[in-house]
Formats: sequence, C-alpha cells, structure tokens
Amino acid sequence: MNGNSKNLGYMLVLLGIVLVAVSYMFVYKKTNQKIDEIDAEISTLKTRQKQLKRLEADRENMLKNKAEAEEDYEELIKGFDGDITYQSEIMDAYEMTQEFDVEITRLALTPFTEVYSFGGIPSSNPNGGTGGADPSYIGKMESYNMSARADYDTTKEILEYFIDGKAPYREDGKRKVISSVTLLPDKAAQTVDVDLSINEYAIIGDDREMTEVPEYEYPTSTPNIFWGDEIIAQ
Repeated sequence: MNGNSKNLGYMLVLLGIVLVAVSYMFVYKKTNQKIDEIDAEISTLKTRQKQLKRLEADRENMLKNKAEAEEDYEELIKGFDGDITYQSEIMDAYEMTQEFDVEITRLALTPFTEVYSFGGIPSSNPNGGTGGADPSYIGKMESYNMSARADYDTTKEILEYFIDGKAPYREDGKRKVISSVTLLPDKAAQTVDVDLSINEYAIIGDDREMTEVPEYEYPTSTPNIFWGDEIIAQ
C-alpha cells in the first residue's frame, strides 16, 4: 500500500512537471511572443509620433511652402499654351508679318511630338501618393523653320519676339525657343536674311485651353478673261 502511495506521488509529481512544461510552451512562450510584438509596435508608434510632432511643429511653414509651390506651379503652367496646331503657327507667322512689317519667305512645319508625361513622378509624401501634376497633362512640341528678310532694326525685334528678355515665357502664353539662327547681311540692300529653327512647346490636358487662333476673311479674286474687271468672292 505504501508502495502504491509512493508511486502515486511520483506520478503526481511527473504530471505537475508535464503541466508546467505544457504551460510554458503554450501559455508563457506565446505570452512572451505577444509581448515582443507589442513592444515592437510601441517602438514603431513612438517613431511615428515623433515624426508627427515634428510635422505639427513645422505645419505653418509647410502650409506656406505648399502655397508658394502651388503658385509657382500655376505660373509655370501658364507659360505654355494649351495646344499647338498648324493653323496657330501659320497665324502666328502672319501676325509677325503685320507687327514688324517683315516678309516671311519660308515656313517649314514638321509633325508634332509628345516630349513629356506629367503625373508620373512619385511623391515624397511619407504617406505615399502620386505626383502633384495632373496626370492628363502631356508636353507637346513642334519644330519648324522660318526664313525672313528685314532691315537690321527689325531683325533685332524679330529675335526679341522669340527671346523676350522681360520674362522666361512670352506674354502671349506661347513658349517658343530658338534652337538655331543664321543671319546673312546684305550691306548693299541694308537688309538681313534671317533663318530660324524654332521649337514651340505646349501643355495639353483635360482642363487646358488653347489660345484662340485669329481668323481673317480674305477677298479672293478671279480675273475675267473677257474684260478688265474682277469677280470678287468672299
């Protein structure tokens, strides 16, 4: 009987050890693992809290910088027309002949090209997001050559027409850049033959509008083979 009691005692002790081991494996170990996870999360949240406190302290300055950046962005976009067409370039050339009383002897146009897509630059915002530019915006370019003949003073005015020393962008909202220029003076006639290679840029997009292209009505005439008068048609 005493032997059985002794064996029972050993069994109870062994059972207790097993229960302790099971408790360690399934309770204590998992508890420690959960504590480690919570500690890691707390550390991450503390780091985020420091970032937010720093941003909050700099909030006014950030809002000021944001407003200035938006103003600069709008000013930059305004420096480009909402589109380019062959008609607009031809009429620009015509307007130049009227403004400077100059003869344009050649205007050679080329196909349009898309040179830039907006909105694809990743934002530096810590919360992620895309760039601030409208993703519908596309940078459009057309290269063309223009030849003209003018006196010396008018030649300078023509160059200033494209360069525009008062601002980086022309006041009429058209971005025209001279890529090359050739001047051939004629001393006898006191004129200069000007040959220009020009790149014109525009930013097209969903909310962009093109500068209105002026339209003129020109009288066209057909000589009458029977007498000296002309038949005029509008």
